[in-house]
Amino acid sequence: MIYLSLDKVHEALDAYKQAHALEPNNENYKQSIKLCEERLSGAGSAAAPPPAAVRIRAEFIVQNLTGRI
Repeated sequence: MIYLSLDKVHEALDAYKQAHALEPNNENYKQSIKLCEERLSGAGSAAAPPPAAVRIRAEFIVQNLTGRI
């Protein structure tokens, strides 16, 4: 989600896909991938903030998994 807040949608999508590969049953990752894909296609609202649970999980990913994947 940090990538999305910086408008780095491609990077966010890549990070969520990597996280999803590690935890394929995680619904937050699935929703985040969908959000990224919507933004890339222009269907999503760039101004709409993501749910808090998604932001928190994304921060966890960046803090704990960056460089490990």
